[in-house]
Amino acid sequence: MARVLDEQTPDARVDADRASRPATALLATSAVVLVGAGVACAFWMYHRTPPPPLRRFDLGDLAVYRAAGRAITHGRSVYGSYVHDQLRVPLPFIYPPIAALLAAPLTYLGETPASLVWTAVNVVLLGVVVRICFAPVLDRFGRRAPIALVVAVGAMAALSPIEDHLRFGQVGIPLMACCVLDCMLPRTRWPRGLLIGIATAFKLVPGIFIPYLALTRRWRAAGVAVATFLGLSLLGVAVAPSDSWQFWTDKMFQPTSPTFFTNQSLEGILERAISGPWRLAWVASVAAVVTFGMWRAVVASLAGDELRGVAITGLVGVLISPVSWIHHLVWIIPALAVIVGRGSDKRRIALAFLLAALFVARLPYVGHDELHERGALASLLEDSFGLLCLGVLVYLTEPLRL
Repeated sequence: MARVLDEQTPDARVDADRASRPATALLATSAVVLVGAGVACAFWMYHRTPPPPLRRFDLGDLAVYRAAGRAITHGRSVYGSYVHDQLRVPLPFIYPPIAALLAAPLTYLGETPASLVWTAVNVVLLGVVVRICFAPVLDRFGRRAPIALVVAVGAMAALSPIEDHLRFGQVGIPLMACCVLDCMLPRTRWPRGLLIGIATAFKLVPGIFIPYLALTRRWRAAGVAVATFLGLSLLGVAVAPSDSWQFWTDKMFQPTSPTFFTNQSLEGILERAISGPWRLAWVASVAAVVTFGMWRAVVASLAGDELRGVAITGLVGVLISPVSWIHHLVWIIPALAVIVGRGSDKRRIALAFLLAALFVARLPYVGHDELHERGALASLLEDSFGLLCLGVLVYLTEPLRL
């Protein structure tokens, strides 16, 4: 379609843009509606009567990162009581020791300044991801593109994964930004693959992009990513050898609370759904998702549709990880960008709005908190985000038509 428009006369191009204005207006309206719905759902979530840790707006996961950073700089174990004793809510630190070292600079700030700085960093990186992924539609707004970007960021922030991410002070948006920047920028000022290597060293799941780089024939970038990952991991071993041994031989094989309803990975869904042995079904499903998903991601990338390749790869990582909490599902953003495209097809906009609305609606929380009698509907709602990611993955592997 883009090639056809480029070959049209200026008058024909103006007529085509004029004809697509209703679709652009629909897109803008949808984004505004999502922002309002997100605010309403956040109000419902935060003004119920959950346990005190959920009532506060403190960034609980950021507190864990800072406590681990303080531990590693003081020569203490990042997996022991030293970390727990610093926290109002004693959550475990589950990342490699190098992640604690990378988080150490935040320990030089007080709690409130660190929270403000980390939230600002995440919002900026969210804006960067949205600008890159939604570039085809944002560019159509011309001089109003900055306003459209702000509205788009607000709409994405209304999604439950993003809302939870910002509320907890999580690291998923920076990790996603590393992968998007490394894969989608036409030129980089750093060796391509460096950011993916850093993201993989911090948390293993972004490592799915290393074979993606290799399979799409970006051998040098894949090599840079592997070298960066190994170099940072070895630095973690040098700084904290005992903790490193504990992580690589024990901690990484012990996911926390995998059956809790906010775990939307294939493992979480199957373990909740199957009362008997579920691991065979999980292995089979992981093999199918990896094989099919990565194949279609590579095909998309080699065909020039890098956004689709990145979105599929990100969703594959979310689904096959043993634990993917709701705030890990930030990869729905590139997927929505693929569906929206240039914002000229009202049917695709409607589909993207419907999908986004489902993620705004906090369905797993509704299933767990509201349907006290349990049953099939409650289970379906609890697993809904993971199932939606699976459905979107399948949808993105085919030409986008309704």
